[in-house]
Amino acid sequence: MNLAYNNYSEMSMDDLFEKMLPTIENVYKSYEYTGISFDEYSDIVIRVLARNRDSSDFISSIKKNIKKEVDLEVKKLLFDKDKSFDIVSRYIGKQFPRVSNYEEAIKTFRKLDAFFKKYDFVLDVNSLTKLIESNDKFSAMINYVFDEKREDIVKGNSNDIFDSDFLVFSVLTYCSLKDIKVEENVEALNAKDFYDTNSKDIEIDIIREKISNLNIPQKVEERIENELKKYELLSSLSPETSVVKNYIDWLVSLPWNTYTEDNKNLKEVKEKLDKTHYGLEKIKKRIIEHLAVKQMSSDIKSPIICLVGPPGVGKTSLANSIAKAINRNFVKISVGGINDEAEIIGHRKTYLGSSPGRIIQRRRSIRRRKRRAL
Repeated sequence: MNLAYNNYSEMSMDDLFEKMLPTIENVYKSYEYTGISFDEYSDIVIRVLARNRDSSDFISSIKKNIKKEVDLEVKKLLFDKDKSFDIVSRYIGKQFPRVSNYEEAIKTFRKLDAFFKKYDFVLDVNSLTKLIESNDKFSAMINYVFDEKREDIVKGNSNDIFDSDFLVFSVLTYCSLKDIKVEENVEALNAKDFYDTNSKDIEIDIIREKISNLNIPQKVEERIENELKKYELLSSLSPETSVVKNYIDWLVSLPWNTYTEDNKNLKEVKEKLDKTHYGLEKIKKRIIEHLAVKQMSSDIKSPIICLVGPPGVGKTSLANSIAKAINRNFVKISVGGINDEAEIIGHRKTYLGSSPGRIIQRRRSIRRRKRRAL
């Protein structure tokens, strides 16, 4: 593949992604514990590349920009109670070796403390209790600390002898779990700044920060802001809360103003079609004519190519080849057997179990606009 470009802004997104792949994979290794798949991670990276490719310090800052965007996603995942415990458990399992003494345990707790402060997150008592009971590496760390400082802990001096808030929280939870009486309890930590957090406010801040990093139209941004204000006022017990939050998540996750670049070299397009499909000269000639007219006339409304034929003759594979030849994403939307139009255009968001239609769902899945839909 020819990568001899004058600068990165001239590359297609696929070529740029491939050129940066060693750096992209290297950064991904440090986030494997989050459970984010490489496909999901790739979507995040593509947004970063599209937003920063014209920057003069693109190469020197790319790793930092990718990490910043992924950190926002991790922050969001940590506030999902169903996922936060698994993320923390995997983080401890993959990022730290098994400790063998008190000093190593203290160093590890300091790193964990930094991890929680980085994401403005803390495990609740139930999750921490579960972690102590189920994670051998973590429980061994607490045992080393407790055995070394048992007397001070029992006397209630945990806050004085430990400089890690998470360690204090963990030790007191451990004592409560083992029915060890101490003068200080877990509830006393609620006054500490580290644990005095409002998860809903932080979640809204994360969404606002994410919006600021996206190229969202003004009208859409205003709509999201209105929904955020509504979400902020709703009680967590209200059934409307999950509806509003789901709607906001969908709006933020769509590929706003992120485009692929068309391959306008018709000779190259013809060569790529010939490689994947033998014969079909009339069909391929019509496709090239259609692309040529589209290049010459920018005001063509809803340009489509209709492929007709029985099952198995190659309509889908040809459409996929067209998309690859002109450097667009390929999306297949099957509407056979659908009786309700809401399945295609989407339900009203107030209905129970409502969801966007198949068109919007597939648009989100490709993350970049300009696509060939079948």
